Amino acid sequence: MVFSGESRVPKSYDKRKSDKDDLLAGQSLENTDGEDFSAQTSFYLGNWRFTPKVLYATYEKRLVRGQLSQSSKEVTPSLNVRLDFNLPRGIKLPFINRMYNATNRVIWNTTASYKKKTSPVEVKENYNLLDLTTSLDYEISQNLRLNVAGSAQWLNHAYVETEDYMAYSLAANVTIQF
Repeated sequence: MVFSGESRVPKSYDKRKSDKDDLLAGQSLENTDGEDFSAQTSFYLGNWRFTPKVLYATYEKRLVRGQLSQSSKEVTPSLNVRLDFNLPRGIKLPFINRMYNATNRVIWNTTASYKKKTSPVEVKENYNLLDLTTSLDYEISQNLRLNVAGSAQWLNHAYVETEDYMAYSLAANVTIQF
């Protein structure tokens, strides 16, 4: 396996703070604090491109006298894997014994992410979510393309068992361009 490419780690950080005050009464009505951090990088191993990413977010809202009304923390690591290659062959057409020159480009893209959200205030904000998405794009020629995609999600709620679910989807597209 060949490790190639320059590995950079783009990062972003955002901090939000807002206050609402009653100037006549001289007291604070509401304070909100929020913080977001994300980092991602990418690297190649042969034809494969790997892009790991992590997101971290917190949010807190306090009312009069500092009473906590909303609070949450979210951590989401994810990995995107992409494979892009060409098959340098044509397609043999049956019964006429001829080769159809084809592009034969294959792009396979898959993402896996795991979100963990917690809140000491809101019961429904405590869950783990696993999300898997994949798509396979096959370019037969410049004007003919086939795409097959699928995804699955599993949500496991920490406290409310009836909130748990599993969802999936499958799709296929044929694109003909003139």
